[in-house]
Amino acid sequence: MKDEVVEEEGVGEGVEGGETKETATADSRQGEEEEEDLCPVCIEALQTDQNKFIRFTCCAKGIHIWCNEGIGASSLSLEQKNTCPFCRTKATNSEEEQTKRVRRWAEKGKPWAQSALAQLYQQGVGVDQSYQQAKELYKISASQGFATAQYNLGNMYDDGQGVNQNYERAAEYYEAAAKQGYASAQLNLGCLYANGQGVEQSDETARTWWMKSAEQGNEGAIKGLQQLDENQGRTTPSFIPKPLECATCYRPHDPSEHKLRPCKRCHRVYYCGRDCQVKHWKKDGWGGHKQRCNKKA
Repeated sequence: MKDEVVEEEGVGEGVEGGETKETATADSRQGEEEEEDLCPVCIEALQTDQNKFIRFTCCAKGIHIWCNEGIGASSLSLEQKNTCPFCRTKATNSEEEQTKRVRRWAEKGKPWAQSALAQLYQQGVGVDQSYQQAKELYKISASQGFATAQYNLGNMYDDGQGVNQNYERAAEYYEAAAKQGYASAQLNLGCLYANGQGVEQSDETARTWWMKSAEQGNEGAIKGLQQLDENQGRTTPSFIPKPLECATCYRPHDPSEHKLRPCKRCHRVYYCGRDCQVKHWKKDGWGGHKQRCNKKA
């Protein structure tokens, strides 16, 4: 049920020593990030969850996935499509060049880039793998209130990856991101409360966080609420999924212009159409719907 470390979209193209005590911060200041976090295509705000849009590391601009797909389906030439739609920098498949671009923004103090660089160190992509470097970079980004870094730090402490497993510390970081509306952090924080790990066990507090996450369409949270209802003998569901956004491209539901349709098997998630549904079904692991589509809501 727990969501794993975020795979930041567009990191490439478009994105061990002693420990000291650090404290998570719920500071949601965004400073100069505010101006950058508007999609230049539709001029709508980008989501808090970095998984839901593409960040181009050449110019640092972000674009909604569905807006980017629109560019891909346009009549632009292949050469034009293989360049950044904003600064026209040529795309690269080189891990070293991708890392260089991310590092350049990280050195300029951009929290999203510090978090993205931390992930590269965590996974050993374009750099020598180092959990210590990843942790330090996540901490710098998290201290500026960047929710993705807070969430990924929570995952590191939750799983004991590169650090001593510490559920209390995990709960602190999850809560910092959860308070900013980060759905996966809300899900994982609810799991800690449900299991009494690092926090006092409380089904009702777990329900509160899972409700917040479920209201954003998070499958794990919806499933958690269903299980909690079953355990408590509830005969009516405490949460009924509604069409909010496509589970694949995250395009918002609009009854008049863009109506989403549910998965006919579980009715927990919604899609723009068959193409998005197939992509989500085939996605690897727990990020894909195939592993979770097993019970009707």
